[in-house]
Amino acid sequence: MVQLGASDRVRRLIDVQVGNGNGTAKLTLDAKAGPFVDRVERTLEVRPPGFPVEVARSGLLSPQQPAKMELAIPQGVVPESITTLASVSPTPVANLTQALTRLIQEPSGCFEQASSTTYPMTMAQQYFLSHPGADPQLVQSARERLDRGYQSSSGSSARRRASNGSARIQGTRR
Repeated sequence: MVQLGASDRVRRLIDVQVGNGNGTAKLTLDAKAGPFVDRVERTLEVRPPGFPVEVARSGLLSPQQPAKMELAIPQGVVPESITTLASVSPTPVANLTQALTRLIQEPSGCFEQASSTTYPMTMAQQYFLSHPGADPQLVQSARERLDRGYQSSSGSSARRRASNGSARIQGTRR
C-alpha cells in the first residue's frame, strides 16, 4: 500500500507474479482518496521467459504409411509453457494456403516497416487470386490489410523537403 499526502506524487515499480505458463492474468489496482475511489482492471498476456521455439514436419500419409513423430523437449523448459498444434492438410495446396495465412499481418509503422508486411501480402494475394479454393474471408482480409498497407506507406505520407533540397517521406502515426 502507498499513502500520499495532498498534492503528492509518487512512482512505484511493482513486481507482479503471474506464474510460468501461457495464458492471461487479471491485474486490478484500487485507489482511495477520502470519499473517492477508483479501480483499474487490465488483462495481461502471460508468456514464459525465453524465446518461442517452433518445430514443423511434413510428409505424406497413407494407410500403408502412418505418421509418427517424436519430439525431444529440452531441459529447463517450463512445463506449463508448452503448446501443441497438429495440422493435416489434404493437399499441398491446402498446406500452402495455411502457410500463407501466417503472412497476413496488419501493416504499421514507418515506410520500411509497412513494406515488410505489405510485400509478403502482395505475394499471398497473387497466389489466392490465381488458385481457386481459397477461403473468401481470408482473401478479403488479406486484401483489406494490403490496402491499408499501401495507404500507410504512400497515400497518407507527406513529402517534406530537407534544407539540402532532398526529399524525405514522413509517415503518419495511427
